[in-house]
Amino acid sequence: MREAPDADLLHEQGFHVGVEVVETVDQSYLDARRRLEETTEAVQAELEIRGILGQIHVFFEVNEILSTPPAQRRRVPKQIAGFLDGHSGATFETPELKAVGVQCVARIERTAAPKTVVYQGWRSRSLNGSLAAICLQKKDERLRHYRSENGSDFREYWLAIASLGPGTIEDGGFEMLLERDFATDFDRVFLIMRGFDGTFVGAQDVTPVRSQLGEAARNER
Repeated sequence: MREAPDADLLHEQGFHVGVEVVETVDQSYLDARRRLEETTEAVQAELEIRGILGQIHVFFEVNEILSTPPAQRRRVPKQIAGFLDGHSGATFETPELKAVGVQCVARIERTAAPKTVVYQGWRSRSLNGSLAAICLQKKDERLRHYRSENGSDFREYWLAIASLGPGTIEDGGFEMLLERDFATDFDRVFLIMRGFDGTFVGAQDVTPVRSQLGEAARNER
C-alpha cells in the first residue's frame, strides 16, 4: 500500500492538495511530565503556606528536571516560594533565578489575583536545533517520498505545523516560522496556533517566499 499525506484536500480550483499535519512533540517533556506535575503541585502548596497570592506561571527547564536528583528537586518549591516572597515584579528570567539558587526553572511570570493559582510551563533545548527546524527537515524527507509514490495525484503539498503547545517557552522555532526564515520543498506551510489551555486559536500562512514563487510557477504551467 502506497504512502500518502494525512489528508486529501480538493482545492476550489479543482485540483488535489496533499496535506501533511504535524505536531512538534518533545520526548524529553513526555519523560519529565510526572515530575513536572508533582513539582507544580508542591509549588502551589508552598505558596499557599506562605500566603503568596497571584497567578504564577512557572516555566521549568525540562533537561534540568530530568537530570536533577530527587532530593534536590524536592527543594525547588521552597526555592521558588522564597524567591517570590522576597521579590516584587511580574517576570523573572533564568539569570536572576540562578543567581539566588533557584534550580530547574527557566522563567516565572506573576500576575495579581485574589487567590493562589500555579500554572505549569516548560522549556526544552535541543542540541540539533529547534523543534520546528527538526520537524521541517523530517517532513521534507517524507515529501520527496510522497512525490515519488503519488505521481501527479496531488498538484501541491501543504504542511500544517501545530505550535509547540501550551506552556512552552519559545526555542527559536516559532520566531523562525513567523518570520518565514526557513527553506522547504512544501508548496504552502501553515502554523496552527493554540491557546494556553490547548484550544485552537488560529492559523497563519508562513510559507517562505521561495516556496510561493515555486507555487506560482507551477500554476502557470
